[in-house]
Amino acid sequence: RDGNLWIGSTNAGLLRVNAAGATPFRPADGLASDWVTGLLEDSEGGIWISHIGGLQRLQNSRFILTTARDGIPGPATAVHE
Repeated sequence: RDGNLWIGSTNAGLLRVNAAGATPFRPADGLASDWVTGLLEDSEGGIWISHIGGLQRLQNSRFILTTARDGIPGPATAVHE
């Protein structure tokens, strides 16, 4: 959508790559887990990240975490719209 390539890893979190370079997202940046298992860009431009800590949405530079309290039963392994 914005010319970004999103890459998830099993030990280094999330990486956004574009013409300006590469930007990592790790737990210190708000990502709940470095172990990313799936990615999806939704119709509103949000990036959904499934990982062993649950499910997160990155929207407007803000991470929103969804966990078992929200009905996600344990680690999320995939995401689709």
